[in-house]
Amino acid sequence: MGSSDRGAKPDLAALIFEAGLFDAGWYGATHDDAALSGLEAEAHYRQFGLSLRRLPCPDLADRLSPNFPQVPSRAVLSESARAVLRQHFLTPAAPRISAASLVAAGTPPEFDADFYLRSNPDIDLSRSSGPYEHFLRWGWRRFRNPAPDFDLAWYALTYGHDFARPDENPFLHYLRSGKAKGYAGCPPAEVRLDHAAAHPLPPVPRRACLFAAYDPALRIDDYVLIFLRELARHADVFFLADCDMPASELARLEGIVTEAWAQRHGAYDFGSYSLLARELVGWDRLAEYDEVLFVNDSCYLLRPLDEVLNTMAARPCAWWGMQATKGLAITRDNQPFPAPGDTLPVSAIDARMLSRFEREPVYDLHMGSYFMAFRRQVLTDARFRRALDGVRPEPNKFTIIRKYEVGLTRLLIGAGHVFDTWVPVITRRHPVYTDVIFDLIRDGFPLFKRYLVSANPYRVPTLALWPLVLEAESEAPLLTPLQVIEANLRHMARDDRLQANLAVTEEGTPSPEPLTAEAFAAADRAAPKFDHVWGFATGPDPQGLSGDARALLEAVKGDPTLTKIVFTRGRPLPRAVTDTAINLRAVPLASTEGQALLMRCGRIFVADDAGAELDRSLVEAGRRICRLGGQAPPPEGSAADLAVCAAPVDRLM
Repeated sequence: MGSSDRGAKPDLAALIFEAGLFDAGWYGATHDDAALSGLEAEAHYRQFGLSLRRLPCPDLADRLSPNFPQVPSRAVLSESARAVLRQHFLTPAAPRISAASLVAAGTPPEFDADFYLRSNPDIDLSRSSGPYEHFLRWGWRRFRNPAPDFDLAWYALTYGHDFARPDENPFLHYLRSGKAKGYAGCPPAEVRLDHAAAHPLPPVPRRACLFAAYDPALRIDDYVLIFLRELARHADVFFLADCDMPASELARLEGIVTEAWAQRHGAYDFGSYSLLARELVGWDRLAEYDEVLFVNDSCYLLRPLDEVLNTMAARPCAWWGMQATKGLAITRDNQPFPAPGDTLPVSAIDARMLSRFEREPVYDLHMGSYFMAFRRQVLTDARFRRALDGVRPEPNKFTIIRKYEVGLTRLLIGAGHVFDTWVPVITRRHPVYTDVIFDLIRDGFPLFKRYLVSANPYRVPTLALWPLVLEAESEAPLLTPLQVIEANLRHMARDDRLQANLAVTEEGTPSPEPLTAEAFAAADRAAPKFDHVWGFATGPDPQGLSGDARALLEAVKGDPTLTKIVFTRGRPLPRAVTDTAINLRAVPLASTEGQALLMRCGRIFVADDAGAELDRSLVEAGRRICRLGGQAPPPEGSAADLAVCAAPVDRLM
């Protein structure tokens, strides 16, 4: 088993947090693995982000400048402390020039301010002197292009091997040296596809599969084993987990995959594809196969892959995917292709239309990275190898999509490689993150994306019915049983967010928003409290109810005179408790239902600080708030006896 330990110095965390350099909101919003882990942003950063060299805030380089204003209430960073942080986060292979210095030097003529503002109507210029400073500080990291004829992602993929630092601003590299070397800012506007090099696979093709996995609990879930067994029927599978799994977990793959590794790299699925191709398996070995599949664990496999693989094997192409998407969140509403309510046949996307796509302000055609296939003419292309070899951790999933899904699609099309897709059309609505997926499944689509249920990004209404719809649209029994899918969702998705995602009642309208802290406090003062309603707070710990609170709940769960309410956060209450309890309800704390029940609890049990565990102040009139304080309740006894074990909290926030 491979492993990775960058050995972050223990004083780095103290320097970051004491100086107020950590931006929790930004970090949580830009790293999906932090949200999926259930950990608070600070805890996730301490455990994972720091060792992965993730920035604690988006403008760290500027904040480490001696001229950046210090906050009096924070620890003042000494120059030696700044040097330590710069050495860890800002690779000193080449000196950095501050954004302020670049702005002072003047806006280069290659930067098109009007285009930048037109293409990015959502940006906030209040913290910058204008579009160019915004681009230098923040925009380029989100792949907001500086001009219509310069594509940051394409340039980085094409010429990144020439960068002094892996995270160098591609536009500044172009101005400093790329332009003089004759480097282009984007591919030629006229696309010429090499149909002569696109062939079907031989009758009995040799396939390999690079499989990218991740699990915050460092385990291999049952749905992954089902997926791998099916892939192994068709290909030699090489498995890499982006986490340090124990050897006992990897041993479960024996007899299924060809080889398996576990190594934390923090670069999402493309990071695993890259590490497998360039080091663990190797390009030379992969070039021996007729086709190499890139597959990740973000999907549940619903049916065998024979129909998909046999159909695509007969297609003359250089690379293919399950489906292509035309449009990103920032461009979809303004796309002329396809028109609202229409579909665009993939077969109609010829060189003429692809050339038209090249001239759009933001290039947004891309192949879904969860299941792609590449044939020898791509696998041996030095441009493709160079691009994949250069994959590194990015600040968020959006930049992964822009740089690697969109960027790689544009790179391969610009290189003339003919593509195809299993889904024959492109729709205006996202095919796998809206209810379009259920129509696709009815037509034979074999995969169901977890993110649709765990995040519901397009606010699909009545998504709570997804198990019934899956069974109804699938002609044969599901290859991954519903109970396996549901168990993984309970394991991977935060319970409060999952319940909110499933509560969208009509098109685009979520369930009512929870009350603000002030509104809740006022409603709590007016609400009646009931002695027989006991509340149990899970607290910020993402693992759910544990310790003395769990022991107390176990002791009283069969008492019919009590109503037990567990307020969940990161994890749902185990079914071993809910299925055997009387008068017990588990509800997300951050929900209107959770707030309504919390107001009526006559007794609330907490492990430590009620204000922290319940995210709010509570009135004491009419209720008792009891801190268990490390005293486990006796194994047997009446509810009254058990309650004595908890000490009342005299004062709250």
